[in-house]
Amino acid sequence: MIIDFQHHYTPPELMDNSKGSMLTRLNANQDPILRLTPLLADLPAHVRMMDQAGFDVAVLSCLQGFDEPNVPPCQ
Repeated sequence: MIIDFQHHYTPPELMDNSKGSMLTRLNANQDPILRLTPLLADLPAHVRMMDQAGFDVAVLSCLQGFDEPNVPPCQ
């Protein structure tokens, strides 16, 4: 069994780019640190990519919320 332990997924309700465009967050030096695209919320696309790469299981990690001071989005 092949497990992907770093599989990024963001639920659609946490995507703050509701227009379907790409959003990039920058750090204090204006370097990109996070890029949100609609593909992150597309579960069927995730499954297709997993099948193509030969992964059997993925441990999902959400890019939104990991740096949130607000607990509900983190959960």
